[in-house]
Amino acid sequence: TYTAGDWAYEKHNPGHELTHVFSNTDAGNRQTFLIGLLDEGIAEYLSGWSLDPHLRLTQHWQAHGVPFAMLRLHRSLLPYGSRSLYPVGASFVKFLVESHPDGRHKLLELLGRTRLATKIEVPQLARLQQALEEVYGIPYADLEWQWNRVLAPYWRQTYPVTPRDAQVIRT
Repeated sequence: TYTAGDWAYEKHNPGHELTHVFSNTDAGNRQTFLIGLLDEGIAEYLSGWSLDPHLRLTQHWQAHGVPFAMLRLHRSLLPYGSRSLYPVGASFVKFLVESHPDGRHKLLELLGRTRLATKIEVPQLARLQQALEEVYGIPYADLEWQWNRVLAPYWRQTYPVTPRDAQVIRT
């Protein structure tokens, strides 16, 4: 049982948690699990954030002192535990859905190929890369390059940091 404090994510963003309920159930109504990057990426993408996931990702990295980066998916981003899992996942899912013809159906096909039997299984990056290549029909390196090309204009957008956020960054 999850016991929430005063600030609980599901109180502020119930769409995120509801997305998990549906995305972790297969066509046979059985519980399955998604690779963390896709699981949290879909939940963040569909949760109704007012900030574009690509902008949120680039602002996240800029707030951590990275003015520009060629983003690549690493093995450490796939399971849970990565601090960047949510913003990277949301941006990557948005890219997969919105930057490709029939993106929604392709994402569903990708999920079918990468579902996990248990949440504790540590997925291999090669497994995801192969599934991405099969579903999207291009080499993985090209897909990653396309994602970064979509992100490029967002790196140039900046917003003033709130005093509270500035203090957290300084700390």
